[in-house]
Amino acid sequence: MHTNIPYIPFPHAHTSHHSLPFYSAPPPPIYYPHTGGAPQPVPYYFVQPPPPSAPTPHSASTTVPPAPPPSIPFTRALPVPPPPTPLDRDDKLPSTAHIPILTGKHDWGPWSTAVSVLLENLDLANHICDAPAPGAPYDPSLIPTYPPTVTQTSTPDEVAAWRAWWRRDGTARHVLLSRLSGPLQSSLPGYGQVFGTKRSARDIFEKLRSLYGAGDWTSAQVIKTRLRGLTLGSHRIGVLCGHEGTLTYTRRRDEIS
Repeated sequence: MHTNIPYIPFPHAHTSHHSLPFYSAPPPPIYYPHTGGAPQPVPYYFVQPPPPSAPTPHSASTTVPPAPPPSIPFTRALPVPPPPTPLDRDDKLPSTAHIPILTGKHDWGPWSTAVSVLLENLDLANHICDAPAPGAPYDPSLIPTYPPTVTQTSTPDEVAAWRAWWRRDGTARHVLLSRLSGPLQSSLPGYGQVFGTKRSARDIFEKLRSLYGAGDWTSAQVIKTRLRGLTLGSHRIGVLCGHEGTLTYTRRRDEIS
């Protein structure tokens, strides 16, 4: 009876309970029933784990980190200014306190000389100058300039160039108008109008010269050049001026002025 119950022996009292350090004793064998006779114990294999050990320098990873890239010497670069554009502007107007006030024909000479010198220094003389005489040395600062033409279909760059030209011409107009007496300013067409057709510095200067510059040497030379291009019948005015001298020239100048 009870032949299927496995026999589990108990350890004897004299069994030593001393164990090795870090290890435990193996468990007792377990017997299972065997059909051919007495029960056979199942073998138990105990594998002793390796003792813990601290890592040694030789056991550490020997992976060499990648070398840093070669350093590039730092060079302090100076800031590069942006290229000028037509939209660049300087709203500061030049001082004209040294220019005498133009009140009439008698002070046209000093006034026009001071105005011309200031406009040359501002690189704006081409806004009022006449075309160079034939054979005159080439001077790019004395090539007359005129406002660009714009329409409703003009490109943004064309409109920007138009605005830039009128800003520069506005500086030239400031030089001309800031040293005029009240009556002379009132004699200019369009004086006092806030909006309307723009009057260029060339238009203003030519009007002032026609009204108050008749006795000036420069104005006389301009009139003389015009006379040489006119004809009287079959004769040129220039030939008459050369033969009759100052009398013919003076009479013709009075007729024009």
